[in-house]
Amino acid sequence: MPLPLVWPGAGPLLLAQTLILAAGSLAVFAFARRRLDDPTAAAMFAVLYLVNPSLHGINVRDIHPQAFAIPLIMAAALAVDAGRYGWCAAALVLVLGCREDAAIPVIGFGLWLMLARRRWAAGLAVAAVSLAVLALDVYVLMPHWSGGRYRHMLDRWVYLGTSLDQIAVSLVQPWRWWRAVVTPPKIVYVLAMLAPVGFLPLAAPAALAAALPGLAMNLLATDSVLFHYRSQYQAFVLPFVMLAAVEGYRWLTTFHARERRAHGANDQRPDRHPRSTHA
Repeated sequence: MPLPLVWPGAGPLLLAQTLILAAGSLAVFAFARRRLDDPTAAAMFAVLYLVNPSLHGINVRDIHPQAFAIPLIMAAALAVDAGRYGWCAAALVLVLGCREDAAIPVIGFGLWLMLARRRWAAGLAVAAVSLAVLALDVYVLMPHWSGGRYRHMLDRWVYLGTSLDQIAVSLVQPWRWWRAVVTPPKIVYVLAMLAPVGFLPLAAPAALAAALPGLAMNLLATDSVLFHYRSQYQAFVLPFVMLAAVEGYRWLTTFHARERRAHGANDQRPDRHPRSTHA
């Protein structure tokens, strides 16, 4: 980042990170307004984003490149719904450039395309390219620049294996990891991620599934920093929680409107067997 060359010190970097994260609220508002056709509800989601404790925790924990994935993922989702696929691709490329494991939320974005938008070919392509980038980063680029085998990311899940392929095989063997995942602290962590948006993502499981790669990265880890709801590692989870919250609200309002129409029709339906009255 060239900013320190112009304005030295940590303060400008922290200010820049704050402004970039805050700009994500504009993407949240635009996405919600397009999906809900309700400016008031869209503004509500923008506020929920801005006051989210995970967002604040990420911002105060120094400068972290993965933090910039939050507004970029939101912008990519907005671009898809607006039909601006070039802008979507540009946002995802910027996410991939955040750090070596930033391919994980882009894999999640591929799931979002497939499950929440039914764009199966595009989603599969995004996920496949992201997985290839992750392998390139872990096996080629990071060892080249570090001068040895890259261990920083893989050591988080050493009990599952020492390479990406070993970890991938372990993931389809639940008996290898379920005891490490289903623990009280990690259950509290998941609840802490959902509570600030009123558990609305649970009403949109197809959209919430996009958070699974980031959640898996954190829940499978043995380092408690990864599954702390205010740590920087929630940058790969939070944008999908927000997307799913909007979709969950949309589903609930649609369901409520349908129920009201159904009850209204029943109330207006004439009684086929009116009671006869006798003097």
